[in-house]
Amino acid sequence: RYEQAGPLPLSPRLRRATICTASGVIATSRCPATQEWFRAEHLPRRPCPLHSGADPGPGMARAHHGGGEVPRAVLRRPTPGLDLAMDPRIPDALERFEFEVSVHQPPDRVEWYVDGRRAAVTGPATTRFAWKLARGSHRVRARVHLADAPVPVATAEVPFRVR
Repeated sequence: RYEQAGPLPLSPRLRRATICTASGVIATSRCPATQEWFRAEHLPRRPCPLHSGADPGPGMARAHHGGGEVPRAVLRRPTPGLDLAMDPRIPDALERFEFEVSVHQPPDRVEWYVDGRRAAVTGPATTRFAWKLARGSHRVRARVHLADAPVPVATAEVPFRVR
């Protein structure tokens, strides 16, 4: 028997931050943004390099590709240090979290890796994957195959946790 659905109680240990939806770090005024909750020790500190003109850093660097410069693929979800909690009202076998990658064009396919193992391959124009939740600390990354690229574009590895 399941309880009435409703929002989970909000922990006083969580802090709200405005995050760039493309880079997963603190949004600047030029970023597409969303509000997310973080534990204080996992709160992103640096501003988005993709929309500020700063050096993007590893996993978000610009690459020369097909005669022009385009952004690399970036994991939008999960954000680095995300701490997920499984909902006790939902059977564990049914709980999912949607990974999402941001890329400059629709991909031919995306390979999703969790903890170093390929978890799934999604097809043409698909930039999301619903991963079955598993408790513990995890790392996710994606390899994005583009029609006009000779090699896949890889995202940085993102650590997150499921309780």
